[in-house]
Amino acid sequence: MKRTTFWWLGCVFVWITLWTQVAQAQVFWKITGKGLQQPSYLLGSMHVYDGSRLLEQAAVKQAFDSSSVFVGELEMNSSAMFELFAEMVMPGDTTLQDLLSQEEYQRVDRYMQEKMGVGLGFFGRMRPIFLYFLFTTIDEAERMQAQGDSSFSSMNVDGLMDVYLQRTAREAGKEVRALETVREQIQALTGSMSLQEQARTLADYVKNGSTQKSDKQKALQLVEAYKKQDLKRMAKLLRENFDEQQYRLLIVERNRRWLPKMEAIMQKAPAFFVVGAGHLVGEEGLLVQLQRLGYRLEPLPLKLE
Repeated sequence: MKRTTFWWLGCVFVWITLWTQVAQAQVFWKITGKGLQQPSYLLGSMHVYDGSRLLEQAAVKQAFDSSSVFVGELEMNSSAMFELFAEMVMPGDTTLQDLLSQEEYQRVDRYMQEKMGVGLGFFGRMRPIFLYFLFTTIDEAERMQAQGDSSFSSMNVDGLMDVYLQRTAREAGKEVRALETVREQIQALTGSMSLQEQARTLADYVKNGSTQKSDKQKALQLVEAYKKQDLKRMAKLLRENFDEQQYRLLIVERNRRWLPKMEAIMQKAPAFFVVGAGHLVGEEGLLVQLQRLGYRLEPLPLKLE
């Protein structure tokens, strides 16, 4: 599998976004019909986008305030974080030094110190793919900010769209639910990659991937397409870099697991769903599937510039 494919997998961990065949380009939807007593809402997110000002928009605030349940991909609480940390650790006594050459290990260690202010010692048993996801997220946020784009919150975790909205919902006394477990999400993101494949992806990225001109261009295109809510463009960018197995694991199978949960939740109470925008679209996307189940979907205004 090409290194660029793994780079896009990293983008999907924090930015997964595709296109809509249902109506004009939109990532924010009102769900009615099929016996719903009150509307529910579905927001497609770009996970590293700064969402701290979303509730200043009238349509978002009205939908958020009228929903009694907030539903994200994951429930971001202490229990989930503990589970996440446990899943990040490699099995047995395997360490990064077992997977990387001495030269590669030292190069990654220097990169970690440059980006995080600490070396690899503390992260020595972390699965390599998570270090890769971390580095790509930091690097792309830095690139956006260097160009004067303040819409991405870099390492300000509290401002991330999903985190901010879920925390605000909890503070407002709303019930908070999740569509999947940490383990389910990690299995979808890592797929069948061995630890050796993960280590190779990490080493290659640190050596030259972060400076690849093509990667920078793809990242910029991805960001601009989301801000413009040009989901058809996002589909083209992402589908060009994924094989069918990756797409099935990341999108199709997760959507199939989520739909029954979404139905059960919104049939009982009005809900505000926030998922990666890639899950909304295509024939296997949530928009089409909800329509097939008998729901009506109406696009709502959302400003992302």
